[in-house]
Amino acid sequence: MKLLMLGAAVIGGSVFGMFWLNGGQFQTVFHLNELVLVVGTALGAFLVGNTARVLGDLRAVVVAAMRRRRHGDAFEQELLTLTYSLLQTSSRDGVRALDVHLDDPSRSPIFQRSRHVLSNTKLVDFTVDALRVASLSKGSRSELDSLLAMEIESRERRMMHPVQALHKLGESMPGFGIIAAVLGLVLAMYDIGAGAATATITRQVAVAMVGTFFGVFACYAVIGPLANRLSQSVVVEMTGYECVHAALIAFLSGKTPLLSADAGRRMLQYGTLPSFNALEGWVRNVENER
Repeated sequence: MKLLMLGAAVIGGSVFGMFWLNGGQFQTVFHLNELVLVVGTALGAFLVGNTARVLGDLRAVVVAAMRRRRHGDAFEQELLTLTYSLLQTSSRDGVRALDVHLDDPSRSPIFQRSRHVLSNTKLVDFTVDALRVASLSKGSRSELDSLLAMEIESRERRMMHPVQALHKLGESMPGFGIIAAVLGLVLAMYDIGAGAATATITRQVAVAMVGTFFGVFACYAVIGPLANRLSQSVVVEMTGYECVHAALIAFLSGKTPLLSADAGRRMLQYGTLPSFNALEGWVRNVENER
């Protein structure tokens, strides 16, 4: 968030600050009619060009990005200790011992210790389903590995759809600015034919150019950077799924719960990658709390 605010300040200072230092007046670049025309056209095109599911997924991507920022490194610790605890329970008490935890994760003592992970319902559902499939599957480990990898790819592709739609919207913004400019020039030409004063025509042309400015500014300084930030957020969000995937496949390959959790640790990108020593300390604390 600090980088986001810093970037916005740099953009605003560079564009509007230099405009003001060169003698420009802010009221000459803020015309509500041009802003409404450009933003309204863009919003309408976005609604026409995307389904309700994509719009809902966009909200989910934004929520995920905000959730990740709030949780920070605590999410990593909880995900790794949750994965370890589930695998340790399966290793010590048998796979059937997981049923009580997988049937209703919200009431599971293991899941309840991981409130940040528990708030990510999609990741919890993926974890529960992966463990159930692993316990019921009679196929090979490689088949389960491929199945989970395809599911993760499918989830990432769906989360990227609204981000790609936002990218396309950003690329279209200069065109919407041109629409506003053309309409403004049409009015100016009409007034020239009606014998309007030169000063009036000049102002109308300037206002028409403001529409182009709004479109180009929104494309390169607002929507484009935000879409890129969200795409990076999706990549990071998917590392939680990859962590569970890697840990489960390592466990099925015969690794201990700790080494399996370490395999998942290597997939994480939420914050600074925790060390193996840190993972051991977290696991030790979990064991001490039993």
